[in-house]
Amino acid sequence: MTSKTKHAATLAALLMSESADVAVTKAALIKRTGDGYDGKDTEAAIAAALKAQTLHPEVAAADALALIRIGAGVARWAVRACNGEGRERVHYGNGQWGNKWDDADTAAHDKADERALAKLQAIADRYGATVKIGGDPRGYVVKLILASGRHNTWGGASDGWGVA
Repeated sequence: MTSKTKHAATLAALLMSESADVAVTKAALIKRTGDGYDGKDTEAAIAAALKAQTLHPEVAAADALALIRIGAGVARWAVRACNGEGRERVHYGNGQWGNKWDDADTAAHDKADERALAKLQAIADRYGATVKIGGDPRGYVVKLILASGRHNTWGGASDGWGVA
């Protein structure tokens, strides 16, 4: 088993576990009385609990692979931005060529991050999670902030679960 396969399997197992936790939390919310819960969202909570409980493992595996694939693209952009590898070719002399990062590259990077964030958040919404994108390629650039508070980063629950 390759490390990418292991990472995807771990992430899929985490997502399955997270969806079960969301279902339990929503079911507890339905049963709870008082504490400010007025019961207006009962039908929505029941629907979300049932949806979370019926999540198929193949869906979680596909979601894990999609998170990793989209995250890899975000990581590539972060590395390019960090290294200043823009689209414009420049000649430095003595046969040396390189790429220059400019405002057009920054705009393309921001647009790519927005598209990636929308795709990532659509997947994370199924599990009651949120997504955070960071710009430093030395660590995880895509992190899931899980409702359960699970984490695999030094930042703790507020920093979330590193994906890519």
